[in-house]
Amino acid sequence: MASADIRDELTCSICLCIYTDPVTLPCGHSYCRVCIETVLDTHKDHKLMCPECRQTFNRQPELKRNLRLCNIVQHFSDEPVNKKVGIACNYCVHLPRSAVKTCLLCETSMCETHLKVHCQSAEHVLHEPTTSYENRKCAIHAKVLEYYCSEDAACLCVYCTMAEEHKGHTVETLDEASEKKREILRHVLVTMSSKRCDHTKGIQSLQERRCEVQVKSVREMERVSKLVRNIREQLEAIETQILGEISSKEEQVLEQIRQLETKNEELSSRMGYVKELFYTSDPLTILQQWKSGCLDVQDKKSDARMINTVGDLDMGLILATLQRGLALAAEGVKRCWSVPEVSDISLDVNSTGKNVIVSNDMKTVVGSQITRTHLGNSARLPNNCVLSTSCFSMGKHYWEMEVSNSGNWIAGVCYPSKDCKGLKSNTGKSWTLAKFTSKYVVRHDRRAIYLTSRPSCQRLAIYLDYEAGRLSFCELSDPVRCLHTFTATFTEPLHLLLYVYGNVWVRIIG
Repeated sequence: MASADIRDELTCSICLCIYTDPVTLPCGHSYCRVCIETVLDTHKDHKLMCPECRQTFNRQPELKRNLRLCNIVQHFSDEPVNKKVGIACNYCVHLPRSAVKTCLLCETSMCETHLKVHCQSAEHVLHEPTTSYENRKCAIHAKVLEYYCSEDAACLCVYCTMAEEHKGHTVETLDEASEKKREILRHVLVTMSSKRCDHTKGIQSLQERRCEVQVKSVREMERVSKLVRNIREQLEAIETQILGEISSKEEQVLEQIRQLETKNEELSSRMGYVKELFYTSDPLTILQQWKSGCLDVQDKKSDARMINTVGDLDMGLILATLQRGLALAAEGVKRCWSVPEVSDISLDVNSTGKNVIVSNDMKTVVGSQITRTHLGNSARLPNNCVLSTSCFSMGKHYWEMEVSNSGNWIAGVCYPSKDCKGLKSNTGKSWTLAKFTSKYVVRHDRRAIYLTSRPSCQRLAIYLDYEAGRLSFCELSDPVRCLHTFTATFTEPLHLLLYVYGNVWVRIIG
């Protein structure tokens, strides 16, 4: 009998679902208890009848529980035929059931019932339900894989263990080998769980820091916006003042032009009168119309003086106004941000290595191929190194440097130490930025980080905030780029530290 036919026989004709607590009417038809009770209650005021055969009953029929049908429904519900539950038993034909084991020798899958009558001998290897028999058997001997060779990392059958290529190797059963691998996996899981826990803590820490940065960012963005607005207003005031100066000078020239044009028109009018009087032949007319006031001619020097009083634009005044306005704006920025002045710093000629030379102004260090001899100075640093004369144990400091276009160099800060090897090996005594083979590298405590930013200009800046424990390296390109920022707790005064190699030079600006 097909599975679909069985399902039809187990379906209630009222709800069209598998029976739930099936009961039988006196006519022999079965329904779900709830379904038939609902139908009978609905028609209790009328004739009671079977919904299927239409047989009528004079009174409420007795509902008898169909035990056999209940058992069949229960069995069918555990193993529904319309669903695939895992791998089916090969021996259950009419009512397929899920297999609980697979015999690799027989290549059959069995449910619990058929497993009880299956051969229990050792050669019948039982495995979790599977349909992949090929990878469970040896490709050479067609025998079940039961062993594992640790040296060759291969699964073997009983005949493979006796083969020449596996003689002397450590061979274990699959259970033993898998348990060892499982132990390794257990350790890996523990390590991964620990690392995931660390990552979770790191994420939480970064989330907290992100919140702090967001709060600080909002505050600083408002601060920057206000500062920029003030600068813009000051610049607009400077622009208005300078444009006013230029416009007033232009207006002054226009006024002089208008005055001269008026005088020119008056002069043309008097010239016409004089010319008419000059060509009159009647002496009486000349004498009667004579007006001495019309004959007055202004001094040429006064006109020239009026023209010369209007000079060119006063560029000195314009530049002075512009410079003063910009200086006031810059002063406002410094007051708002506490921008440090460029620190006046010099190099210590007594700390130079044997392969460097310091300029007379103590601002430039140049590498030398010639090794010089320093007598009686045990405090000297490595051959290519030089320190600053002054050190910094508080406050904010800012330096700008210019470096040669080619070659390798190192710049940074370090503690004043007589341990020259310590500085040279880059222990926790120094924080540096270096350029090697056209790449930037930052180093501290024997740890080097190669930066993705490549050198693009020869001007650099170092910013030190001692109390905050921040040391930043910037490239003064267009736009300015922050290369790296160290965060640390400084415990000793810091010197500026420079390394140069070969003919490379580094110059401190300011």
